[in-house]
Amino acid sequence: MSLGVTKRRVQRLGGSSLIVTLPKTWAKKVGLGIGDEVVVVDEGNHLRILPSNSELVRNIGSVNIKLANYVKELNPRELARCAFISGYDRILIELPRSNGVNAEEILEELKKSDFVLEAVQVMNVIEAQLLSANDGNRKFLKLVANIIANSIEGVAKNTVSKEEVEKEYEKARMIIDILARSVFRNKVLTCSGENINPMTVGIMYSLLSSLKLFVDELYHSEAKEREEVAHEVSEALVLVASAAANTSGKRLLEMLSDIDERLKKISTYKSRLSGVAAALLASMKELARTTLCLTTMQYKQP
Repeated sequence: MSLGVTKRRVQRLGGSSLIVTLPKTWAKKVGLGIGDEVVVVDEGNHLRILPSNSELVRNIGSVNIKLANYVKELNPRELARCAFISGYDRILIELPRSNGVNAEEILEELKKSDFVLEAVQVMNVIEAQLLSANDGNRKFLKLVANIIANSIEGVAKNTVSKEEVEKEYEKARMIIDILARSVFRNKVLTCSGENINPMTVGIMYSLLSSLKLFVDELYHSEAKEREEVAHEVSEALVLVASAAANTSGKRLLEMLSDIDERLKKISTYKSRLSGVAAALLASMKELARTTLCLTTMQYKQP
C-alpha cells in the first residue's frame, strides 16, 4: 500500500448512519481537533475531505482566470453568464499589474449582470459571487419574474424587439433548467423555506410557456388593451415573486385575492389576449399557493 493510503472500516452509528474515523496523524498535521468542522466534497465515485479553513475549500466551485498581459478587452457579463451556465459559484479574476486593464469597468459590468450577486476587488483580484441553486427560491423567483415582467412591459410599449424578447425568454428558461437539475439531483421533495420543490419548478416552466403565447398575442392586439392587460400581468408577477422571495405567507394570501381581481378586469376584453393572460395569472396563483407550503403550514389555502 502506497505512502499516505490507509484502510478504514465503515461502522454504524445509531439506526442508519455510517461513520469512518480519520487518521490521527493527518488530523494533527492539518490542525483538526474534536468539534472542528471538515468539508466533504462528493466527486462521484469518491469523497474528498478538507479542513474547513483550507484554501481549497474557498476555491471549490470557482473558476479562476489569470488575465495575461496581452489581454486588452474582457466581456465581464458574458463571462458571468458562461460561468453560471457551467455551474460555477464564483469567479476569481487575477488582473495583470501593467497592461492598462480598467479594473473598475470590469467590476461595474459584473455588478450589472443578472447572474452576479456581489462583486468586489481586493488588491489585484476581482471576485464575483454568482447566483447559485443553493440560494433557494428567493433569488431565482425574483430573477425569473423580473425577466418575464420586463419582457411583457417592453412589448406592450414597443420598446423591445421579438429577437430581444426571445433572448430574455432563453435566459429565463436557462435559469429554471439549472434550478431544475439541482432540485431533482438533490431530491428536494419536501416543504422548506429555502428550497424550491419540483412542483414549483413545473409552475415556472408553465409561466414561460404561457409567456410565449402571451407575447405573440400582444403584437396583434390594440394599443389600449395591450398596455392594460400587460400591466396587470407584469405587476401581478412581480408582486407574487416579491411575496414569495420574502417568504411572506400573509402577502401570498393577499395575492390570491389580488389575482382574482385582476382576472375579472382582463376578462372584460373577451379576446385571445385576455385568455392567454388568464392562463398566466392562473399559473401565478398556483405559484403563490405552492410557495405557501414552502414558507409556512399555518395558513389555510383557499
